[in-house]
This record gives sequence, structure tokens and C-alpha cells, in this order.
Amino acid sequence: MRLCRTRPALLALLTLVVAVTCAGASSALAGCAGELPDKNQPLTTATTGTGGGAVTGSTTSTTESQPYELSDQVASLWAESVQKLVALLQDTPPFASVQTAVADLKEQYVQKMVALGRQIIKLDPADQQTIYDRATDQLSAMDGATWFVSYKNLYDQYSAGSDDASQQFAIQLSSFDTLIQYAFFNVLKTNDPDEATRLSIE
Repeated sequence: MRLCRTRPALLALLTLVVAVTCAGASSALAGCAGELPDKNQPLTTATTGTGGGAVTGSTTSTTESQPYELSDQVASLWAESVQKLVALLQDTPPFASVQTAVADLKEQYVQKMVALGRQIIKLDPADQQTIYDRATDQLSAMDGATWFVSYKNLYDQYSAGSDDASQQFAIQLSSFDTLIQYAFFNVLKTNDPDEATRLSIE
């Protein structure tokens, strides 16, 4: 049973590139392991793969407003990253000329999400789940935003290339849709353990 989910607006968008590349791709391809689990699955258990996935780290009680503030920050950072990506790809320049800039932009927001994640992991599991649920709901509500539609259109244009390099770049673009997993360490460790190790997330 498939427990991962892609947000509905990108499900069709990602189908082609995942089908083309994931079967034979290495684990380094972010698009193959970049989905978030169903938000109805608790963060305190692993939702993909095998083995345990319990949230680790100390837990602290928090005010009622803190989970909402943190979830808003996660959603806001994600929206900002996609809008900056769209601006970077204005006029659809050749992907070879922007690939490094796109990678740098993603890493910038990875680090910002990880910084939020270090706050989130200190909270009790119920608060972590609240933050995750609220953030994913906020992302779903942005599917109709003009900038998100532009993001999907850009993906369509760049993924139209049939060569390997074009498909790799399309995967790189699609990985922005799941940047929020970097704020939820248990999700990241399940979906992309190599990235968790790179970022010293235990």
C-alpha cells in the first residue's frame, strides 16, 4: 500500500518524469524520494520504507500559538522558494545556464527549513503533528496561486525534453514542491536518509 502522497496539483505533473527516471535512477535523484507521507499518518511512526521512525530529541511543552506560528513559517518559506524559482526561470532560459543557480536556491531554502526543523523537533509529538498538518494544508491551498501555476507551466516546458539531462533538471524543479520535508526530520530521514546524514540530522 502506497503511503506517500504528492500534493494533488502536482500529481499529474510529476507522473511523466517519475515514470521515465525513477525505475533506473540512483537514490541521489531527489524527485524519486521527495514525496511527503499522507498527513493523516502520524509523524511519530515511519510512513515509508521499513524499520522504526519515531521522533527523537527532547520534547518541551509549548504555548498554543507556537505550532501555528511555526507551520506558518514553514508554508511561507516554501511559497517564497517557489516564487524565487519562478523569477529565476523567467523567459525559460536554457536549463544548462541556470542549473547551478537553481541548485543554489534550493540549498538556501533547505538550510532555512532545517533551521525551523531544529525548533520543531524540540516540541512534543502532538505539536509536531499539528505543525505538519497545518503546513501541508496551507500548501494545498496555494495550488491555485498564479505563481504556483507558473511553476507547473515551467515544469511542463522543461520536462518536455526527452534527453536525460532535461529529465534530470525537471526532477530538480519538482523537488521544490517537497522542500517542507526538511523541516520535519522524521519525514526526511524516512524519505531521504542520505540527505538527513548530509545535514547531520540524527
